[in-house]
Amino acid sequence: MKIIFLPLAILAFFTFSRCSSNKSDPTAKEINTGILTSKGWTIQSVMIDNASSSSFSGLTLSFTTTTYITTNGKMVWPTNGTWVFTDPNAKTILRDDQVKVSLDEITDNKLVLSLDWAKPTLGGGRTNSVVGRHVFTFTR
Repeated sequence: MKIIFLPLAILAFFTFSRCSSNKSDPTAKEINTGILTSKGWTIQSVMIDNASSSSFSGLTLSFTTTTYITTNGKMVWPTNGTWVFTDPNAKTILRDDQVKVSLDEITDNKLVLSLDWAKPTLGGGRTNSVVGRHVFTFTR
């Protein structure tokens, strides 16, 4: 009985040790990509230079692993585009329009993104009304 048990125990040890060594913890990029892409986001609030703004009422944002799609994003959030993480901690996105977006908070149900916008987007006498630091809080 000992002769049969010892080889089986050794075989089981090596089999299970190989399985656990092949698994690695997900990277920050994998985790954040999974959260971003799992479901669409709806705007909860927008702050521009620390002042509340209703300029982006109805804004929605959806991600795939390489693209994004928005509604009601105005010029600050184009209707669609591509994106990549720019850092190993997956805390900064670079959009294809060269705008850097910081992931200030990311959970399964809350996403806080911030960006600096320098282009005037409203005409008339309010040309500078949405220039500044934008903080977008999204929920699901």
